[in-house]
Amino acid sequence: MLRMKYLVAGMCLGLCFLASANLFAQEKEEKKEKAKKPATETVAQEPFQVEVELDGVFEATKTFPVSLSPEEFRTLKVVEAVSHGAQVKEGQTLIRFETEDLDDQIEKLKASRALAELQLQRTREEAAYLQQTVPLRLANVQREQEEAESDLKFYLEIMAPLSERSAKESLKMAEFQVEYSKEELDQLKKMYEADDLTEETEEIILRRAKRQYEYAKFNFERTKTQSERSLEVDLPRQREQRVEQNRLSSIERAKELLQLPISLEEVQLRLEKMEADFEESGKKLKGLQADRKLLVVKSPAEGYIYYGEPTRGSWPNQSAIQQIQKKLRPQGSVTPDEVVMTVVQLRPLMVRASLEEKHRMEVKRGTKGHATPEALPDAEYPVTVTEISLIPLFDKKFDCKLEVSLKEAPEWLVPGMNCKLSLTTYQNGEALVVPKAVVFGQDDEEEAPYVFVYEEGKPAQRQTVELGKSNDKQLEILSGVSAGDLLLKEEPKEEDSAEEEK
Repeated sequence: MLRMKYLVAGMCLGLCFLASANLFAQEKEEKKEKAKKPATETVAQEPFQVEVELDGVFEATKTFPVSLSPEEFRTLKVVEAVSHGAQVKEGQTLIRFETEDLDDQIEKLKASRALAELQLQRTREEAAYLQQTVPLRLANVQREQEEAESDLKFYLEIMAPLSERSAKESLKMAEFQVEYSKEELDQLKKMYEADDLTEETEEIILRRAKRQYEYAKFNFERTKTQSERSLEVDLPRQREQRVEQNRLSSIERAKELLQLPISLEEVQLRLEKMEADFEESGKKLKGLQADRKLLVVKSPAEGYIYYGEPTRGSWPNQSAIQQIQKKLRPQGSVTPDEVVMTVVQLRPLMVRASLEEKHRMEVKRGTKGHATPEALPDAEYPVTVTEISLIPLFDKKFDCKLEVSLKEAPEWLVPGMNCKLSLTTYQNGEALVVPKAVVFGQDDEEEAPYVFVYEEGKPAQRQTVELGKSNDKQLEILSGVSAGDLLLKEEPKEEDSAEEEK
């Protein structure tokens, strides 16, 4: 009985060994057969799409830059300012600047304008006076000139010759007087010698006649001297003086004729300048007063404060924000027209991206896709291209704006955060799709792309194919193969083809 058991056990063990040997041989044969079969890929019919990957940034659609653009006042010293990230209400004070210097300028300008207004009034009165009197004075000077010329002519033609004649006639009369006195004296002497008058009376009469004769001689000498002086010196000198005086007066009157209109024009020009300066100072005063209102900056809308301003959705880096913080601290200084902060409304948002030239033909307005925030790698938010710039930017990329739907997005997803964009530029629900590796000759411009179709037991057949779109891994086949075809991953070698034929 025991021997029987050992015999049965030995038989079982032998059968097991035989089965194991057969299984090992079978597996070896299968491996051999498998080693002979080439690596292939199956042509699949499935949905196919081409996507363009872009880097994007979430951007607020409603932003309100905050800057100060004073007309006149350029010294902007900060008293206080709200901090970066603060939530603000519309009308809330954002920045308050010092006003002491500006108030001082306004008061000084008001005082200066008050004095200028008095001077302007005086000049207006002077201009009005000259406008009335200059024409009259010009007419008077012209009349004086005409009268002076007439008087000189009258003097030279009539009075000067008459004066010469008068001097000569006076000399003649003096000479006649001497002659008359002498004749009278001589006659008295003759008469008194013949009459019987007393000696005393004769002496009296003769003495008087003699004295008259002597005076006549003296007068003649004096008149002669005066006449000669008058004819030789006084009258020529007087003539010359009258002529020179008239010439000088004519020059003075000519000067006055020139200066009177000039003085009127000068006053009018001065008046115009004063009026222009007064108007300019008025504008400056209004500008300063308007600037005064600007020195308390109010928020134009409700939102959150971002320091600086965005550039195509991207905000200044940490260094730039720190520089702005230094400017906005007490006693800091802000440059006019500088955007130091922006009021941002967190919703709605859009996405901005840069589109490379190679994708410009593929991506169009209306192209759809999804955005994945870097902070939410598992989230996808639908996007649609709404605008693409007509010309490229400085970096040879096109500015691209996208509408984004942020339903159920967290509140902390805010402007300035980055995202990845995947835009679908092509879709085919029943495309014939193969890996790129099974299509050969794609870079050969002289012949069409081709594949090797494989059927077990037959040599691989080279087949020309027509390609459609492609993505990073797959190609769309438009013609040349069918769904389910096996395609070689590598071009077959000549010995492989020969072995298949055997």
